Amino acid sequence: MPISTRKVSIPFKLSFDNDQAGRQALHSLQSAGINVEDMSRHYSRYKDLNEYHVAQSLSTAEKANWQSKDY
Repeated sequence: MPISTRKVSIPFKLSFDNDQAGRQALHSLQSAGINVEDMSRHYSRYKDLNEYHVAQSLSTAEKANWQSKDY
């Protein structure tokens, strides 16, 4: 059965990039009647999910580096 004819009550959680192409892809799926949840709101200050994770890792590493220094 093609996905466009299925009734799905649980949304697909999608993590598109925060750019025009990502917004267009999300809109296309929603316009087709596919139940999707836009997860990019959780990383809206970043270009994409990968950039968000890299920023989180650097923040954690910087904190660990700062805490390990002797002052």
